[in-house]
Amino acid sequence: MLRAMTTGVSCDSGRSANQVFNPQAFTVIGWKLGTIPSNMAPRGYCHGPRLVQTDFSVDKNWKMTEKVNVQFRLDAFNLLNHPNFRGNTLFTGNPFQGFNCGAADATGKYLPCSLTNNIVTSQTRTTNFGLSNSLVGDAGREFQYTLKFSF
Repeated sequence: MLRAMTTGVSCDSGRSANQVFNPQAFTVIGWKLGTIPSNMAPRGYCHGPRLVQTDFSVDKNWKMTEKVNVQFRLDAFNLLNHPNFRGNTLFTGNPFQGFNCGAADATGKYLPCSLTNNIVTSQTRTTNFGLSNSLVGDAGREFQYTLKFSF
């Protein structure tokens, strides 16, 4: 697997829907093949998907008699109905389909990468890098209510 270089763009920028990682945070342009660049993305450079869940609870207590109490309770889980994507289903393979070395000729073709032509000058990105394809558990909103008598 190719470990790309960082571009200074945050992995979280542009995060929307099931796009968890920003592909623009990585590049191989400028990499001199056969060397280890100083700005190579380290392991764990990007964090996984966020977990956003708003739970809400409200209750009301009444004293019916000296020994009998009643409580009504309403609990809401994932009140804002926010989807949470799984981190273990992310496409995190190679973010690039291919790359070319050196300058293109007049017809737009590149010479093969070699010992003397070893600076990457163009790249082609994969379309699904950083996408998640499943949700954590049942992502739907859930309400529960309780009527409790204590004596």
